[in-house]
Amino acid sequence: MECPNCEFQNIPGSRGCVRCGSLLDLSGLSVEPPRAAATAVGRVAERTARRTRAAASRAGRIALRRRPAARMLPSASTSLLLLAAVPGLAQWRRGNKRLARGIVVAWSIAVLLAIYFHGTFLGWCAAMAILGIHSASVSLLLMNDLERLSLPRRAFVGLGISLTLLVTVYFPTWWFISGFARLAPMSSVVDGDWLSQGDLFVTSGRWTTQRDAIPRSAIVLYEIPPMGGGALVIQRTRNIERIIGVPGDTIEFRENRIIVNGVELEGPVAPLRDPSSLTGVWTVPPNHYALLPPLELWGRQRGVGVMRDDLRNLSRSAVLVPQERIAGRLLARMRPLGAPIVPQRAEPEPAAPAAEDAP
Repeated sequence: MECPNCEFQNIPGSRGCVRCGSLLDLSGLSVEPPRAAATAVGRVAERTARRTRAAASRAGRIALRRRPAARMLPSASTSLLLLAAVPGLAQWRRGNKRLARGIVVAWSIAVLLAIYFHGTFLGWCAAMAILGIHSASVSLLLMNDLERLSLPRRAFVGLGISLTLLVTVYFPTWWFISGFARLAPMSSVVDGDWLSQGDLFVTSGRWTTQRDAIPRSAIVLYEIPPMGGGALVIQRTRNIERIIGVPGDTIEFRENRIIVNGVELEGPVAPLRDPSSLTGVWTVPPNHYALLPPLELWGRQRGVGVMRDDLRNLSRSAVLVPQERIAGRLLARMRPLGAPIVPQRAEPEPAAPAAEDAP
């Protein structure tokens, strides 16, 4: 820095001249180093640098926005999520055995209630409780992840868990079990002496029911299609009855008696109902079974005897049942509790011996 008074070269940044002591003027001093003149190459390089810095800044913002999505991965291991297919098993594996026992007990009670009340509103509520308890047990494994979500997202995740369990666990399990045994609620029958609305039976499943090899005297559940004749109109319903004839048998209804191949049906092979008002001789065709129809469906108000002409028109189609209408063989009766599967026929009382004449 040159002194304007004595032209001495002082150290840059000095306030006064070392030789003469006069003050130095610092207003025109430039602290930036000399730069090259702006050229086309320099301008291109500067624009490239700006674009590079802007791209890096955008990439950083995108990475910050994607960071919460990485935290959405479930903290529970895959093995625990697979074990959660059985309620309480994942909690037991984690060591929380008290919680696992509570889940298993609550889920088991709901299953028993759903089975017993199957076909009713209470059964539907119990089925929803089964799914709710199972979904809650899975949600407990994902509690740390669900805490970071808002309430609507938690509800959406819970709905997804329920649908996943329904499709992957409960539907396949129900389909497999129904192949061996099925629940048959009697929701469309006319109340009788032993069969009423709401009764629940267990029948054989689609894999265990051989419709072409059901023996005579077997008790089956079968479908009655809509029928009509004259003054009679019968809606679709179900019935439980004992098979009285197989393909090729000759059946004769005579004076409230049933004679099959010349032998009268009595005792444990007799039908569950009385053959009132049925008359005629029929041969069971192939792929059919003979079953006594529920006569209480016909003429409950007017009386069966008043409509004998209509009964003759319907009796053949009602007695001879195609194999495809057989739903299954009767295995057990679940509702009402303690009721027998079928009514027990009372044994006829022996006739009293005639009194001897006194001497």
